[in-house]
Amino acid sequence: MSSFMGLNAGASLNNFYLDISSNLKGGSGNRLSSGSNYPLDTKRDFIFLMNVGYNVQIKEKWFIAPIIGIGWTWDIYQGISGYLKYYYRDPRSFFNIGLSTKFFLNDDVGIIVGGGLNELFKASIVYKLWD
Repeated sequence: MSSFMGLNAGASLNNFYLDISSNLKGGSGNRLSSGSNYPLDTKRDFIFLMNVGYNVQIKEKWFIAPIIGIGWTWDIYQGISGYLKYYYRDPRSFFNIGLSTKFFLNDDVGIIVGGGLNELFKASIVYKLWD
């Protein structure tokens, strides 16, 4: 099981769009770079995803962005040897395609709602730093 919620950050420059997302999952204790002698599969996954897209203006404050991305997922294993520790193993990559829509509520603040093949649903608040 991964998670229902995660963090997402993005930026647009002219009409090009980039975002990164992660569910920020881990285990208990300290994170290690490699495994332990007695791993326990937590049945959870750590996920990281990067998308790029192109903003197409529909109306003055409404944009649609087709997106394509690549992501990685790792199984999370828990180990116990003196203290709790966890590590990631068995990385897998995947592709994501989807669509996002951005609507500005005023000149600076808006919302993004979208989804994709692997990133099923996302919602974000947008703040325009410059024109």
